[in-house]
Amino acid sequence: MQLREPDPNKMIIGLDAVESLVETAQEARYQLGDSELGEQLQDAIDRVQDAEHMIDIDTDGWAIQHPLRCRPAMLNCAMHKLAVLTITKPPMPPGRYVLSTRIGQLKYEAIDD
Repeated sequence: MQLREPDPNKMIIGLDAVESLVETAQEARYQLGDSELGEQLQDAIDRVQDAEHMIDIDTDGWAIQHPLRCRPAMLNCAMHKLAVLTITKPPMPPGRYVLSTRIGQLKYEAIDD
């Protein structure tokens, strides 16, 4: 089982674009104050900033989609290194999963696409 390039249809936009979008959203959030729309916007900002590692698994390989905090040094990411060392066969049925670790082992949580 090998690491493969992420599916471009499932990739998050580039880090610079996301940072710019978050900055603009934060300015708008400030102007909206405590309104319902302002709170909804804050929830969206939080989801972007707190994103998790995702892994796409198919019969030929896998690809990790890193959250923003990992983007500057993805290959040094502990989750990435653990996946490269431990995934030798499909660990789960084909699909998309939230990837986390527990006691040094990868944990997969299925998500809906």
